[in-house]
This record gives sequence, C-alpha cells and structure tokens, in this order.
Amino acid sequence: MQKLRNNDTFTDYDPNYNYEDDNAEAVIYFITPKGKTSKPNLFVMKRYEAIKFCSRKETKGTKWALCFSTHKRNWKNELKNFRKDDGRFNELLEELGIEPIYRKLD
Repeated sequence: MQKLRNNDTFTDYDPNYNYEDDNAEAVIYFITPKGKTSKPNLFVMKRYEAIKFCSRKETKGTKWALCFSTHKRNWKNELKNFRKDDGRFNELLEELGIEPIYRKLD
C-alpha cells in the first residue's frame, strides 16, 4: 500500500504545535492502495489512540486501509469531508477503550 506523506492535505502548519505529541488530535481516514481518498475522514482521536487503532488488522481491507494524520488541524472546518460512521469499528473501539473526539453519526 502506498504511504501518503503526513502533510499531503494540511494547509495550516503551525511551527509551535507538537504534531508528534501523544495527545495531538489525529484524523483517521480511508486510503486505497493507490493513495486515493474520497470523503475519507472517519474519526478524530488522540495520536496515541490512532497508533493503536490503525495498527490493527481490522483496520485493513483488500481495497482500503485506515491511516491517520495529525496535520489535519482544520478538521473542524471541514466536517463535510467526514463519512457517516456505520458502526463497523464499534467493537474494536470498545476493545481498545477509545472514545473518538469526533465521529459523524448522522
């Protein structure tokens, strides 16, 4: 699977923000093997939670995978880029003890 650069889609870089901090907000998004995304964002959670979540086999399919970026700091202004949560990851989120900061429910 092709890996996107972590800054491919962010436009509001802040040199004073620690993007690698465990508590940085991470946007979880879908990506295809060719690096394509379409209304890709699914959740927002803490970076340390995103690392645990996205490393699980349940977040990888044959035609997609879930990745994360802490560089999408303007996510609150782009809620249209989030897809509705269909609940397919509820059991995994519960198992990992993760309550997303944001998920689109309707």
